[in-house]
Amino acid sequence: GFEVPENWRKYLLGSRHHVYFRLKNAYQHEHRGNSDNDGPHVDMLYWGGDWEYDFTRFKVNLGWRFFSLGQGIVYSDIHDGVDGELTFDWFSYKIFYSKTLPHEHNIDTSAPAFDKHYDRRFFGMELEFLKLAQHRPYAIFMRAEDQSDEVPINETSNFDYDAYYYALGTQGELFLPNLRYWTEFIWQRGQSYLSRSLDEKSIKAYAWTSGLEYYAQIYGHPVLKFEYSRGSGDEDRRSVTNTRDGNLTADDKNFLYFGHFTSGGYALNGRLSNLQVYKLGLTWKPLEAVSQQAVRNTLLEGIPDLTVGSNYYIFRKVESLGAISDERASRNLHNVGQEWDVFATLRLTSDVSWSLRW
Repeated sequence: GFEVPENWRKYLLGSRHHVYFRLKNAYQHEHRGNSDNDGPHVDMLYWGGDWEYDFTRFKVNLGWRFFSLGQGIVYSDIHDGVDGELTFDWFSYKIFYSKTLPHEHNIDTSAPAFDKHYDRRFFGMELEFLKLAQHRPYAIFMRAEDQSDEVPINETSNFDYDAYYYALGTQGELFLPNLRYWTEFIWQRGQSYLSRSLDEKSIKAYAWTSGLEYYAQIYGHPVLKFEYSRGSGDEDRRSVTNTRDGNLTADDKNFLYFGHFTSGGYALNGRLSNLQVYKLGLTWKPLEAVSQQAVRNTLLEGIPDLTVGSNYYIFRKVESLGAISDERASRNLHNVGQEWDVFATLRLTSDVSWSLRW
């Protein structure tokens, strides 16, 4: 019979395939005795394949998995969808389509039936240039479409929120071999509705994040970090995520995104909406000199990699009259406050870690 040559079999079927499965259960208990159990639900379940050719590499994933674009602010979440990535000699191109999962809460908690009734679709692409030796510039586009079909409480409210995102960014090394940087600027456009109204307004929002990290080549390998981030806001909003108590009059200038802003602090944990953040951080490995041989095959195996650190934040409103994600910050001032965090992380085994954050 006819036999397909080995190299053609690899070209058609791919070189690597994998399946990933994970369950998740969330349980919340309050001191007054109230509790809420959400799950267990399938958190991640997807198949991935990898094809390699002489001129390119192609990867595809299908199912419930983690999607992300750029720095992860515009979009980064576990959703249901498909993505593909083509990598050539001088650029890589990623495209995806995804939708929210069952049991997911609507980001707009003022919408009717927001609790575990959320249907939003995402389509996006990212183009990254690979030919620059120490820099990785990239461009992003994403469309977020609201399909929740919320039933208005009355005929004078609409909660649809459809947005487009355009972003330019780059990351790499700057001036010195151990000085790393990143920057990303995001333009947001689209359509939203005024609070308690059927009047549709244009979204004209933006966000910007930049940072530097210096990796000192001395004992403990300290890392010094500085970051600045800013997200636009509305001066008449009382909520940065909801339609109700949201935009009241003119164009919607509130930056609303579907990813994660990781520099909002532990205490404030602020969204990058009507907020600007100055962050200064330092990490250090104080026990780096401990012999690896002395602690091998013990629970203290990760002692040489024990990392301690601290972050200091200054938070300010962009529009002093508007709200931020913490609604208790209700004073009409630009200054929100300052925060100082400390942390320690220790790897106990190859797949078990311990952390302390205060």
